[in-house]
Amino acid sequence: MKKKIFSILFALVLVVSMSLVTAVPAAAVDPGDVELSTVCDGTAEWATEQAHSGSYSVKFHAENWGEDGFAVGIPVDIPLNEIAELSYWRNGVSFPAGWDYAPPAVLLCIDANNDGKLDFGTQEALEVMFAWEKSSLLGDDAILGIEGDWVETDIGWIKVDVLAKSWLWGGAWWFDKTGWSGWVTCPSLQVFTGFGTSDTGYPCPIDPTDNVMLVAIAGGNPDGDVYVDDITVNEVMYDLEPAPATKADILKDSGVPGKGLDKAPGLQKPFNPDSKAGEHAGKK
Repeated sequence: MKKKIFSILFALVLVVSMSLVTAVPAAAVDPGDVELSTVCDGTAEWATEQAHSGSYSVKFHAENWGEDGFAVGIPVDIPLNEIAELSYWRNGVSFPAGWDYAPPAVLLCIDANNDGKLDFGTQEALEVMFAWEKSSLLGDDAILGIEGDWVETDIGWIKVDVLAKSWLWGGAWWFDKTGWSGWVTCPSLQVFTGFGTSDTGYPCPIDPTDNVMLVAIAGGNPDGDVYVDDITVNEVMYDLEPAPATKADILKDSGVPGKGLDKAPGLQKPFNPDSKAGEHAGKK
């Protein structure tokens, strides 16, 4: 009998151990750290009609090619040459029948001067992507951009395995304050080949050991909607979910007037989700 109990316990331990080994870590990004950015008439907003995991994704839309842009950015802190996995999920909807659409690019925003911080955010990265003359917005840091492959519309969620893409034809580029590199060869994040100089003749400032401080998914393909979710960096999946509404948000939505709502410290946090206070706030 003891032998049988021991066998059962051993089997349970083995199953639990295997599940721990094969589990994929997941992390919800601190909603306050997620940056949604746009240029011109591009839109980037939280959406519930499509979600790869959780309840939300980020919905992108543009009207004018080459003018309207959108992006979502999440903070990270990892050396470029230590990124062994980089992916996100995308879903293109309602593009013209028979058309492929250009998916958003990946922007790796890099602390090129190694001062422990990034001199720009998602908004500035997107503006530089669409207007090279604004490259001074990057300060002393840089962007490594990676283009995605075109894909059919309305075929559901597709995983974009960024590092599996062949870049040998020149599907990557970099920016720093001196300008744009033009299309460059990037066979891996560990070894740079043919990165060359910027359009103004300056050498690439990025070293493989520099830290990536921000990962942004950015683009501007018009005529349809692109949903993005679940950005993965080195087996850690960042589920994109918005911050819960604050007390001030709920009071304003309920029609409570007052310019002081956004400045009152006690109103910048959400109501207790276990209470009914949020449902009754602002109601008489």
